[in-house]
Amino acid sequence: MAVLFLIVPNGFRDEEYAVPKRVLEEAGFEVVTASTLLGKLRGKKDLVIARVDIALDKVNSADYQGLMIVGGQRTYWHNATVLRLCREFHAAGKLVAAICISGAIPAQAGLMRGKQLTVFPDVDALESIRQNGGIYVNKPVVVSDNVITADGPAAAEEFGRAMVKFLTR
Repeated sequence: MAVLFLIVPNGFRDEEYAVPKRVLEEAGFEVVTASTLLGKLRGKKDLVIARVDIALDKVNSADYQGLMIVGGQRTYWHNATVLRLCREFHAAGKLVAAICISGAIPAQAGLMRGKQLTVFPDVDALESIRQNGGIYVNKPVVVSDNVITADGPAAAEEFGRAMVKFLTR
């Protein structure tokens, strides 16, 4: 039972990676970390060093129960590979989760038309959600079918618990 966590190669948000990872691992899930660079990557606050297990371009959605996109930057906005993976996970009824600024990505993938989601309330993120038919809700965590979004680091624990609840249903 593995969940894929996608981090940016430079400046992912430490607690948005480490807290949900801990929550999932404590619930018995394996967390596999992906990025565009292999090796060890440091979080934005230099509190976490993540070991990247697989390169983004080598990911096969069939190998995982879910995809979680860690926040920190807009690096993966409109990234064709990330959008394709979001669509594949979603179409299979698997978890698609994103926290902070990455919350706009499920909308960019076309998954959120007429559905609620949350994101760090950045002007560009809110506009991206609106342009892609999503409905922004000012809550820490929002669950819409198999898409779970969270607005930032303060919601990381609740976000992790929501992912476990979905994955163990």
